[in-house]
Amino acid sequence: MLELSQSRVYDYALNILNAYKLSGNFATDLEIVLKDLGVFSDVTFAIQPKSFLSDCRYVEFCPKYKLSLARFNQIVRSIKSCAGYEPGLWKRLFPNRDLANRRELT
Repeated sequence: MLELSQSRVYDYALNILNAYKLSGNFATDLEIVLKDLGVFSDVTFAIQPKSFLSDCRYVEFCPKYKLSLARFNQIVRSIKSCAGYEPGLWKRLFPNRDLANRRELT
């Protein structure tokens, strides 16, 4: 399961299409990115529901048909490098705290 940034996927899709504005549909934007990377026909994906006020989207990628493990790992690394989620400063400083509810996470 990869953590992808919704805003980075959107920006990447805008750049690919040389567009001013897109629909904002994460699944459609992700398809555009995967097609540009040339891996759309090699993987399937399932998107988990988004957390409230979060830019992070959890996406599970699975290889299609007989794709080698090395190729699949290469695909996952390329997706992560262009659209991976990078936590904000507060999340990096306090990784085990739920700042919204002010409690420790275990």
